[in-house]
Amino acid sequence: LRSGMGEGVLSEAGAVYWMNDRVPHESMPLEGGGARQYVRVVLGAISVWFEEHSTKNPLCGVGEGVRVVRGNKFEPGSLVVVEEGKAGKKKEK
Repeated sequence: LRSGMGEGVLSEAGAVYWMNDRVPHESMPLEGGGARQYVRVVLGAISVWFEEHSTKNPLCGVGEGVRVVRGNKFEPGSLVVVEEGKAGKKKEK
């Protein structure tokens, strides 16, 4: 996959980037260690939401038709896809 994506872009400290949920991105090693901060503000339709890796807004659901994925995306075989319905009730697939 990486070979077909071309040259990457390193983010700059203090910069803000506009991306959607389909933009490939990765966490790079920090030189000398230190704290890392990443904030994602979702504005509009999304297709997949990883429940274990995001904080759910208590005031609203993730949206109709969004595939909610439970489990750790870094542990192979641990993911379960759940479908979010209109009323916010989740049905196991």
